[in-house]
Amino acid sequence: MTTFTFPPSNASLTEKPRIVVAKFGDGYEQRTAFGLHTNPQSWSLTFANKRASERDAIMGFLRAAGGVAAFDWQPPGETASSRFKCADYAAQINTDKLWTITATFEQDFGN
Repeated sequence: MTTFTFPPSNASLTEKPRIVVAKFGDGYEQRTAFGLHTNPQSWSLTFANKRASERDAIMGFLRAAGGVAAFDWQPPGETASSRFKCADYAAQINTDKLWTITATFEQDFGN
């Protein structure tokens, strides 16, 4: 498995627990966790002020994975890497021919 090694300029973590809700009369609800991995991580990443060669390396890695193949990545502040997929990424040119790349990494629990 490949490893994504490019450090982001900015990273934002979102977690949305997977739950099942059963609604009953009088406003009563019963909630329970859904599945084995109930709190997947989603990271919004920014890679700012990158030269074209750096942009090509980051975008090339993400294109090769194609939103399907999982890769290893160590989130900021974590001591170990986890499996992620990325099906949402974009590049924008700024002044001075520098680029900003944005990407969303979704935690993957596949084999």
